[in-house]
Amino acid sequence: MNVSVIIPVWNGATHVGEAIRSVLQQSRPPREILVIDDGSTDATAAVVRSFQGVTLVQQENSGVGPARNAGVQMSSGDLLAFLDHDDLWLPEKLALQVQALAEDPSADAVVGRLQNFISPELSPEEQARINFPAEPMAGYSASGLLVRRSAFQRVGRWPASEREGVEWFVHAREAGLRFAEIPQIIARRRLHQGNRTRTGAAKNADFARILLESLARRRVRNVPAMPPGALPGQPTSHSG
Repeated sequence: MNVSVIIPVWNGATHVGEAIRSVLQQSRPPREILVIDDGSTDATAAVVRSFQGVTLVQQENSGVGPARNAGVQMSSGDLLAFLDHDDLWLPEKLALQVQALAEDPSADAVVGRLQNFISPELSPEEQARINFPAEPMAGYSASGLLVRRSAFQRVGRWPASEREGVEWFVHAREAGLRFAEIPQIIARRRLHQGNRTRTGAAKNADFARILLESLARRRVRNVPAMPPGALPGQPTSHSG
């Protein structure tokens, strides 16, 4: 099974190099690595070009969801993996997930565990202002996902919205995708001042809207509502 890795990035010169290196250091290398530069105005393109074996695709700024979709369209692997430009994979990430899919042909996708970490360039004062769960969390986010291309096509494109990650996983549940879960930590989610954040009432309203829209679609199609716990865990204040 061949893996295509898709990394969307916008003005991510500070962190995208680390993300790419974490892919190049995989014990099971992917077939291809596509970095979609979503209209960056910093040195992102130069950083990406410094790596051999990485394909840089530049487009006008459209958002992280459309950037991921552009990568999917240009990719060739029968398995799709996504990495936010400020996150990191552990070296066994792809090997463990590919093995899980090989051992369970009925699984459409596989997720592992994610570990949050505070980006080291932040000052002690900035670090103190970031609240996050210290324990590993279920990897229902783009950086923790490996999905069969055929299954991705059943769900459809990543939404062009601020909560595109949550919305895509809700759509995946509606489409009947079966997720396998592995217990290992496979990725590290970086928390830093550049994260897209929505907190408090606004964030809760986002999730309420997504659930209500999902319920309405299911009622129209006469599909049973998702059972408790079927919605992936809410992400931290993070891109994706």
